[in-house]
Amino acid sequence: MYTPEDFKMVDPKEQLEFIQSNTFGILISTNSTLEPLASHLPFYIRQKEPLVIEGHISRANNQCELLRNGKNAMLIFQGPNGYISSSVYGHENVPTWNYQAIHVYGTLSLLNDVEMENHLADLMTLHESNRDNKKEFSKLSKKLIDDYKKEILCFRLTAYRTEASYKLSQNRNKADHEAIIHDLEQKEDYAALVTAMKKHYKE
Repeated sequence: MYTPEDFKMVDPKEQLEFIQSNTFGILISTNSTLEPLASHLPFYIRQKEPLVIEGHISRANNQCELLRNGKNAMLIFQGPNGYISSSVYGHENVPTWNYQAIHVYGTLSLLNDVEMENHLADLMTLHESNRDNKKEFSKLSKKLIDDYKKEILCFRLTAYRTEASYKLSQNRNKADHEAIIHDLEQKEDYAALVTAMKKHYKE
């Protein structure tokens, strides 16, 4: 990932918190001709150190056959992003785009039957926890679970490197940074980006 020094985020704790808040990511791997394939999937953090992330994919997905044990792959997690107009600067410049993203590089391995059920149960519990009418994995029928397990492949990625880019106008002077924030606050759906910009700006 191309990341200028101003935008690098190297704190493992910060990276982990970001992934936990943005668990819908992209799995990228390559086939024998080095053509990249990508799938958009929900992920579950199984272990924090070393970082181990689990996911599952439909067996009908062409990328499924590439998830061999020992194969390397990359996960991408993206946060809030948005267009930054240069009209708010105190000088002439070009517009840009602010964003947060993390790349996780790792080695793949497949989950066994017990690990598959744990993965599905924990993923479901994570996303049902804040619902008033939460559904419990333990109350699903064995037949439903067994049938579903035949349709998917569950895997883990054990990370060996992470790269994070928080491009949040940290390279701008205070006046321009504040002007950008004021401009974004006038628009809908930019609250998360504004919060990130305020958090990571250092005068």
